[in-house]
Amino acid sequence: MARILDIIFFSYFASHIPITFFVDMQAMFPKWMFPKACVALKEWYTHAARDPLMGDPKPWFISFCFCEITIQLVCFFMGVYVFYKGVEKCRWSRIPLMLYGSHTATTVFSIGFEIMFGDFRDYNHPAPRNMNERLFLLAIYSPYLIIPLLLVFDTVFSPIYRETKITTNGKTKVK
Repeated sequence: MARILDIIFFSYFASHIPITFFVDMQAMFPKWMFPKACVALKEWYTHAARDPLMGDPKPWFISFCFCEITIQLVCFFMGVYVFYKGVEKCRWSRIPLMLYGSHTATTVFSIGFEIMFGDFRDYNHPAPRNMNERLFLLAIYSPYLIIPLLLVFDTVFSPIYRETKITTNGKTKVK
């Protein structure tokens, strides 16, 4: 039976694939490359959440989106596979998942810091006007910090990722 964390991780990775393709990639590529519904969704989100990072992405944010598309997207597919098959059958995934979680938590921490303390006057897009709006935007990004951190702690401390050696009748078997 799957652990509750495995279900959370599977859902996280599975949901992140369409978000990356249809929303996050819009920070890097021209609008004409995306279906009108996706462009409208991003426009609605960036105005409703007052998210200037996605609405008027600066080079530092685009670099994070580039990492998401080139490095993290591969990990999303791997994560779906691993947590669908079961971690105990994919122990090879421990280090890649640990690296993914560390990298993602670091980038989202930087984004969170910008949300809380950044000066948005240079952005040509609606931005948070007060602390409540900053906290609301931070809450939207927070699962993308919390879940990768959980993944790091899980891969470091959970015995499910480690091979177990069973000795019977003088013979050692790796399981």
